[in-house]
Amino acid sequence: MKQLVMCMTLFLSLLTAQEIDSTKAPIKQLNETQYQLDNIIIDIDKRIITLPAEVNMQDGLVEVFLCARGGKIHESVLVSNVIPYYMKVALLLIGLKDGNDPMFTNEKSPVKGDPVTIWISWQSEGKEKKYRAESLIWNITDNATMEQTDWIFTGSRMEQGQFMADDVKSLITTYNDPSTIIDNPLVTGVNDEVYRANKNLLPPKGTAVTVIIKAKS
Repeated sequence: MKQLVMCMTLFLSLLTAQEIDSTKAPIKQLNETQYQLDNIIIDIDKRIITLPAEVNMQDGLVEVFLCARGGKIHESVLVSNVIPYYMKVALLLIGLKDGNDPMFTNEKSPVKGDPVTIWISWQSEGKEKKYRAESLIWNITDNATMEQTDWIFTGSRMEQGQFMADDVKSLITTYNDPSTIIDNPLVTGVNDEVYRANKNLLPPKGTAVTVIIKAKS
């Protein structure tokens, strides 16, 4: 019960700060450890959030791994109906701290925030397929999948009272972006021409997938 009260208090304070009507985004307790915020499932005990998405492209240059509807769909591997600010709230509720760095990053200034691992799963011929996010991204320079890494919860930023991830709709990016919620910490993050969608693994465009984001222990 104490954990639930703490979660609700944090959630409501964040909504107040963002001036969002809490009646439009209720948080529901599903069981002792799981909560639901809009279409995001939050597991406090396992420190995992899951959200629905679909494949947006099987091939082509990418700067974004996951965007919300209305985002950079011409260069995003996946697209989701999730509200960006709710995704940030969900990540905060599993105990993560964001870097909240308002400046662009480069090799001398690495992205800041708590690390997470990202997995993508979907059903194919009645069986579950599950891959790390990096496996679904192709590094053109190395002619191999993206180097395995912990992604970083940077948390986006505020600009003139606007939560920028809600504006640009970027949720997870391969090309460094101060407005995204989760960013790529590798040196390749400063290059917008190094990554493609991995057509060797990705299912057809429109395939429903589940995005699993886990706090790094």
